[in-house]
Order: sequence, then C-alpha cells, then structure tokens
Amino acid sequence: MILKVAKEKNGITLIALVITIIVLLILAGVTIATLTGDNGILTQASKAEVETRGGAVQEARDLWESNKALDDATNSSSAQTLDELLADLEEQKLLTSEEVAEVKETGQVTIGSRTIVFGTGETTLVEAFNAGEIKVGDYVNYTPDSNSPVNLTEADTGYGTTQTYSVDSSTTWRVLGLSEDGNHLLLTSGSPIKKNGEDPYLVLQGATGYLKCVDTLDKAASVYHNSTLAEDTRSMTMKDIENVLGGITVTLPEEGSPNTGTVTFNKDASHTIIGQTTSYRSYTYTAEDYTPEGAATLTHATAGTKANGDGYMIEYNYDGYQELGLDIIDRRTYDMLFKDTTEEEGYSKPYWLASPGVDAYSGFANFGLGAVVNGRAGSGGASIFRSSGRWGSGGFAVRPVVVLKSNVTVDQVKVVSDKTEATWSTSYGNNYGSGNIED
Repeated sequence: MILKVAKEKNGITLIALVITIIVLLILAGVTIATLTGDNGILTQASKAEVETRGGAVQEARDLWESNKALDDATNSSSAQTLDELLADLEEQKLLTSEEVAEVKETGQVTIGSRTIVFGTGETTLVEAFNAGEIKVGDYVNYTPDSNSPVNLTEADTGYGTTQTYSVDSSTTWRVLGLSEDGNHLLLTSGSPIKKNGEDPYLVLQGATGYLKCVDTLDKAASVYHNSTLAEDTRSMTMKDIENVLGGITVTLPEEGSPNTGTVTFNKDASHTIIGQTTSYRSYTYTAEDYTPEGAATLTHATAGTKANGDGYMIEYNYDGYQELGLDIIDRRTYDMLFKDTTEEEGYSKPYWLASPGVDAYSGFANFGLGAVVNGRAGSGGASIFRSSGRWGSGGFAVRPVVVLKSNVTVDQVKVVSDKTEATWSTSYGNNYGSGNIED
C-alpha cells in the first residue's frame, strides 16, 4: 500500500492579514498619541524645554537685578545694561529676537508658565514721582512735535473770527502730578498758552461755545503733542486742579435749597472749607426758555424739564490756609496754578478749564465753562449762555495737559532748574459781545 502524505499549508488567510493590519494600525495610533498628544512624550519634552529655558532666563534676570543692587550699594557700575543682558541671552539662544523686542517694548516676557519682568532698565517718571524724586511743580525738558497750527472756527467756538494756535518754542513745562489710575505722569505748561495774534485769549461764545468747549479746548492744546512721549494731550480740567490740591469732596445743596454747598479738602478732612457753589440744585425750564441744544434753531425748552445745577467754585487762599495750618500745596505749585489770575496781578493769566457746568438760580440757569480766575477754580462758573436766551462771549487763556506714556523714563524727560515765566501785558477780556438769540 502506498500512503499519501498531505502537504502542510504555510500561507496565511486574507482574514488573518486584515486583522494583523488593523492591530498594527491601532498600535501605531497609540504610539503616535503617546508621542505627540497633549500629554505625549514629545509635547511634554517640548514643554520641559520651554520651562527650562524660562528658568534660565529668570535666573539670568535675578542675577542681573542682584548685580544692579550691588552697584547701587557700592556706587559702582559693573552690572550690564538691559540691552547688553538681552543681547547675551539672545546669543545663548535663551531669547528669540521677537522676545527681545517684547522686553524692550513692555519690560517683560512670558516663556512657558513664567512671566519674567525686566523693567525698562531705567527709572520711569512714574516710579521717580512715587519715590519722591520728582514733585508737583518741577520744571522738565518736554519738547512737542513740530505740529501744524490749529485753526478754531466759529463752528468750534461760536465766535465769528477764526482763532489759531501754533507751537511757541518758549513754552515751559511743569509736573502736574499723576493720572487718576496712577500710571501716567501729567505735565502742564508753566504758564497758560496764548493764541496767535495780538489778543492772546481764546474767545468762546454762546451756546456753541458751551456745547463744544471740551473738544475746542482739547483741539487748541493738541498742538503741544509729542507722538513719542505723550499718550494724550488735552485741556486742563477742574478734576486736575482738585487732584493737585490733594483731592476734594464737593457737597452740593439739596434740591430746592438756596444754601451754599461745601467743599472739603481731603488732605485735611478734619477741616471743612466753605466754597462757593451753585445756588440751587436745579432749574426748572419754562416754555419761554431755551436749552443750549435748541438755541441754534430757536427751539424752546420743554416746560417742566430741569437743568441740573452742578457748577461750583473753590476759592483757594494760600496765605489764609497757611494761617489755618493747612499745608495743602507748596508755594511753587500755587504759583503754577493761580499766579497772575487776580485783580492785584492785573488779571493777565486766567485760563479756561474743560469742565462745563450749570449754575442754577430761581429764575434762570447759567451755562458756562470752568475757569481759573481771581485765585479761584470753578466748574461752569464762566457763563456764556443763559436759559433766557441771553448769550455772551468770554476770553481766557488755554492750559494744556500732557499725559505722558507710562514707560517714559527720567532720561527722556529730565527735571531742570526753575524757569522764569513770561509776563503778560494784557488782561483777560469779558466784553467781546453779548446779546439775545432772538434779536
């Protein structure tokens, strides 16, 4: 008998091949996820590399700070400058060129989970002010751009003649204090600024002058802007005056009361000083009255509506407050804000404040701007329009305020010696004209 032996099959079936491929794909997917997922090996390695780099930069910054502190203590200058430190870190591949630029722009950089603060390498004006190294009233070397003249037309001022402002290179600049948020140093001109021409004062007239006053005053002040140093350039306001005086709380009279309100200097809150404020809290319009908004079209007010009496005035008597023991501001600061505004000084330098307000009385409401005149600072006290339809014109100087950028340093705007302010031979004008809108 011949036996036949079956040959053994060594191949694999199609099904087994498919299953094998599927298993391999699954294993590949798991491997890729392990390597590249959010928690993958490569991702974690990359994060670790960034964190390590951030730690190295932090250590270099800390060492730099220590070296600077040692320099300060020993009156030496061995520490690197900020630019030198950043150049070294970039050369060592610890900072990219983009990160170096970010440090120079913002004073800090974020690497991984770390935000590393370098500062600018120089003391900012805000830091110097907070440290007492710069004070209110100090003169500084601020220089505006060569700006084009600003023309203020009747549409801006309500007055029929175009009035022009351009940069006067002899204008001096003084420290006014910090902005309300504490992030910017404020400057103002050492003396109010003049407009071009023989008459130095900005004339504002009637309802238009009242309604447009903030924009108009800011526009006049804008000629002293510096695009590199200044965040903003605007007109001085009543709030600026109050901040310099240490903060003020104004209590207006109750509705319907003819009593004068009170003004409290917060710097010495134990002593309340009575200030001149609006006589009434509001004025109720009659059908014959006009609002400033309706004056141009001779549109009467709606009877029964009200104008809120929010105007007030602070009479600041330096010598009198010294006698009371209230050392609110020093003489230099007082002279910066109030000198040459009184009758004894010839009323030469009163200036507008971009703080419109309403003085309310029993028979009418006065609409006016803020102003510093006769040693007083007021909101709404310089009336140029009345609810009865009466208009007037007033002429005062302009006082610009420069809001410096937060990163401006003491090397960019330096404190200089006190200057002598120019004298003005002209007294302010109150008689540019008056009349009734119905005439």
